[in-house]
Amino acid sequence: MTRTEFSKKCGEIMASTELTEKGKAAAIEHAATIFIEGIIDKFPEIRSIQERERAVEEKHSGHKGITYCPECGTWSPKEPPAIASLAREWDEIKDRKVNELCRKVLTGKAA
Repeated sequence: MTRTEFSKKCGEIMASTELTEKGKAAAIEHAATIFIEGIIDKFPEIRSIQERERAVEEKHSGHKGITYCPECGTWSPKEPPAIASLAREWDEIKDRKVNELCRKVLTGKAA
């Protein structure tokens, strides 16, 4: 979703007379999540996590019987703790970006 499409979608949601305030907030959150997931690779902090993740993958791949399948993104027999930590960090950043965008849209400062 492009920024223009996101803005248009938010305008439609906010102008809707069929949605309650809670419904508008949920619809905005859904649209913001789709938008942020589409551009998340552009955030410097996400690129940093991806670089650290690649380093961990290279370090652990084949080490002590641990294997990583890049096609399906899974570890066998289990994911190294460093990867789980990076995944949590990634999720926290994504959630923060979505929440910031929702707050801006719902207060009329963006969209």
